[in-house]
Amino acid sequence: MSYLQAPPTYEESTQNAMKRFTNEVLNVKVPAELLEPLLSDKLSIDEKQKLIEQAPDIVFTGDGGIGITTPDLEDRLENANYDELAQMVAYRYHLLTAASNRDWCKELIELDITLRWILQRRIWFEQKKNHIPPSDLHQLEANEKQIKSLNSRYWDTHREQWIKSDNICSKTARRAIRRQKKHADWYLSAVLREDCAKRGGCCGRKCGCRERSRITGGNIDGVRDQDHCTTACGCCLEVHGIDGEDLEMKDVDEIHFTTTDDHHTLRLLKGYIFYLNGMECKSTQTRSFAYTEHIARSS
Repeated sequence: MSYLQAPPTYEESTQNAMKRFTNEVLNVKVPAELLEPLLSDKLSIDEKQKLIEQAPDIVFTGDGGIGITTPDLEDRLENANYDELAQMVAYRYHLLTAASNRDWCKELIELDITLRWILQRRIWFEQKKNHIPPSDLHQLEANEKQIKSLNSRYWDTHREQWIKSDNICSKTARRAIRRQKKHADWYLSAVLREDCAKRGGCCGRKCGCRERSRITGGNIDGVRDQDHCTTACGCCLEVHGIDGEDLEMKDVDEIHFTTTDDHHTLRLLKGYIFYLNGMECKSTQTRSFAYTEHIARSS
C-alpha cells in the first residue's frame, strides 16, 4: 500500500525558501541575483532585510556586469512597493561607495533639529499666551513679538534646508531622502525613537507627543509639527522641572556626528537619511521598544 507524502506546510515552505536563498545570497556577485529573493512572496520583510545584510560587498560595489546596477535594484524594489528594502540597499551602497566627508548630512540634521526647536519654542509661547491676563498688554505684546520672530526664523531655516538638500552631492543619499520623505511617519523609525527616549524626550514616556499634532490651531501649512523632542519641548520642560522662560538652543552643539562609522553617527545617518518607520528587523525593534517601555514605566 502506497502513501502520498503530505505537501509541506506554509511555514515549512517559507523556511525552506529562506534556507535556499540564504545559501545562494552568500555567493551572489551582481545586483540582478538579488531580485528573485527580494521580490519573492515566500519571504517576510525581515527575512529579506537579513539577506541584504548578508550579501557580499561586491554585489553593491560592482558595475552590475551586463545586468542591472545597484541604483537599478533600488528602482525595481521601489516600483514593487518595497521602499524599506530599497532604502536598505541604498544604505549599504552608500557606506561602501560614498566619500567619507559627510558634512552635508550633519548640516541637514542640524537644520532639522533647528526647525523642530523653533517650532516647539513657538508652541511654548503660544501656550504661555493663554495664561497672560488680557489686561497685561505689555506682556502680551512682548509674547507676540517672540512668536513673530520665531515664525520668521522658521521660514528662513526652512529655505536654507531646501537649498542644502537640493545640493547634496551623493546621488544615493538624494534618492534615499526622496523615498524617505514620501512617508509622513519616517521619523518614527526605532533608531530615532530610541535616540529621543535616551535624551529624555517624549518617546520615553506615554504622553504621545511624538504622534499627535503639537499645534492645535492656526495655519500650519508646510510645517511638520509631529516630530521628536528638542530642549524646547514644553512637555519635556514640565516633566524635568525646567523653567522655559529663558532658553537658548544648545541642541545643535550637542550633535555627535563624525567622519568615522561609530555607532551614534550611523544611528543618525540611518534615522535622518535612510530609514523608514518599521524598517528595523523584529529583534532590533524588540530591544528598542523594551527600552522605551522601561523608560516610560520609570517616568
